[in-house]
Amino acid sequence: MNFVEWHPTAPLLLTGGKDMVVWMLNAVNGKVMANFIGHEDEVVMANFTKADGGKQVISCSADRSIRTWSPLTNECVKTIKNDLFHQSGI
Repeated sequence: MNFVEWHPTAPLLLTGGKDMVVWMLNAVNGKVMANFIGHEDEVVMANFTKADGGKQVISCSADRSIRTWSPLTNECVKTIKNDLFHQSGI
């Protein structure tokens, strides 16, 4: 586990690490609410978006990518990856 981040208003938390998955958990009962799967290497950090009150999740990985996820659909809605400028993990 590389990180634990809390939602700004809801009892949710994010965690992830070497398994290449971002996990969203209910902080009250520990139930897995969503898995964000798509990174190709260790997930270094993830957090809920601040500007919209945590409606999306942003993650970064040792695969040199940044991804935006929709917690409602568990899908990646945007990927930023630039191997030209990022020669190691973000």
